[in-house]
Amino acid sequence: METRSDTEFCDYVHRVDEYRGTLRAKHRYADYLLSFEEHDVFPEFCQIYREFTDDSEYWKCLNLAFTMKEIHISDRKRLWLALFESKRKCRHVFMELDEGDRASFASLPEQLRIFRGYQRGRGRMGISWSLSRDVAVWFARR
Repeated sequence: METRSDTEFCDYVHRVDEYRGTLRAKHRYADYLLSFEEHDVFPEFCQIYREFTDDSEYWKCLNLAFTMKEIHISDRKRLWLALFESKRKCRHVFMELDEGDRASFASLPEQLRIFRGYQRGRGRMGISWSLSRDVAVWFARR
């Protein structure tokens, strides 16, 4: 027997699905991806990226999927690399910086030390780095 809260939840899910459908139909892909839980953004990107007619939108959404949360790339590394190696134009959009990022970037020294954190036999071929030794150590020990 369906309770009122079950009905309300089903109505909510239906409204979310309609909202997502509208965003996708209007080619508002970044907003569409942001309507998902963090762990669902990359799988959803993989479902829709072939629809992108605007190359800058592809790079913007790939950046969103990559930076949305900590992701474990190892099991999908080939896919990530294929997406990063896309021949689409406007690749610079992936690395566009906001004002705060530009200020941080401008304050970096000419040379810097970059760290990788991994456990022996695991993660050595990852594609993420950090300027913080502490962050790298955390990744190595988890």
